[in-house]
Amino acid sequence: YGLTFNSYYNKYSPEIAQQRVMSYAQRLCDIGEQHGATTICVSLLGDLISGNIHTPIRIENRGNAISQVVGVSELIASFLYQLANHFSEVIVTNVSGNHSRIEQNPESALRAERLDALIPWYCKAKLEKVENIKFYDNELDPTISVIHIYDKTYVAVHGDYDPDMKTSATRISQLIGKKVDYFLAGHMHVADMRIEDIGYIRNGAVVTGGDEYTSKKRLFGPAA
Repeated sequence: YGLTFNSYYNKYSPEIAQQRVMSYAQRLCDIGEQHGATTICVSLLGDLISGNIHTPIRIENRGNAISQVVGVSELIASFLYQLANHFSEVIVTNVSGNHSRIEQNPESALRAERLDALIPWYCKAKLEKVENIKFYDNELDPTISVIHIYDKTYVAVHGDYDPDMKTSATRISQLIGKKVDYFLAGHMHVADMRIEDIGYIRNGAVVTGGDEYTSKKRLFGPAA
């Protein structure tokens, strides 16, 4: 949220982000109704704001990092409220992404000092009267979220500390003392999934390709 550009491959702005996110919420509601689902788990995987970690990003941003946090917090709150009107229970977890870190140098940045952490805090206050939305805190580590769905264990990370998802899944299994069944990550801007002994799922993005940074990295794909 905050990035604004118009290129050959793609067009993006906060307004387009809002349209895509709310359209996605409606898709989830339709899927839930189709399958009779009563609970939905929302895992926020970070990079909810564009931030200021690269010069090309700063040039293409609309508004500073604070205004981005305010804008996307309102958007995520609206997204969750729409889900709450269609599901009996909405569970929300969060890990922060590298785009929201305060320190530009990743080597000197603190893991927990990222602006994404403010977004669920804001949404929790905004939606405190909505009783069927539950926010889960990360008890082990601010960069690791653990979710239990039926008899399966899901681990969610942003992914900037997890270049090899298989290695990270093994190490986190040792940390929590049980096998990870599904390992969820973001960070790479493009979607990916493979099922081995563990299911590895990397989400796409509301914007994928067309901006200065991702074009240089040749990261193209449909918006999630």
